[in-house]
Amino acid sequence: MPRHVEGKLTTKQTRFIKEYIKTGNGMQSAIKAGYSKKTAGEMAYENLNKPQIKLKIEKAMSKEAEELGLNARYILSKLKEINDLKVTKNKKLAATILKSLELSGRHLNLFKDEKVVDMRLSDHRGIIQTLAEVEDE
Repeated sequence: MPRHVEGKLTTKQTRFIKEYIKTGNGMQSAIKAGYSKKTAGEMAYENLNKPQIKLKIEKAMSKEAEELGLNARYILSKLKEINDLKVTKNKKLAATILKSLELSGRHLNLFKDEKVVDMRLSDHRGIIQTLAEVEDE
């Protein structure tokens, strides 16, 4: 069966993009796009690291966020409201609201997870151990 190509993307890649935008789950999206269950994780990883696929996903998610009025200013204003209202009286509600804002912020790439590693170049064993620990995470 010949592969249908849309621009530089195959039909499966295009379906993968649509599914990923809906679910945010690479493996599920790969399966729904038609990749085998055995290789779905690997194909999801490959697809999510292809520049043209990344770009299409980012553009679609940005458009979706814009249509919803979801942006950094909105999230920061809601965080400020929560802080000002001191909603900690109802901890379950506060946790739910904060989690929702966190997920929205992550969707917009507002939060950057980074790791700072401090090491001395003269300590070869320490460097090797630190690199191994970072790689395991």
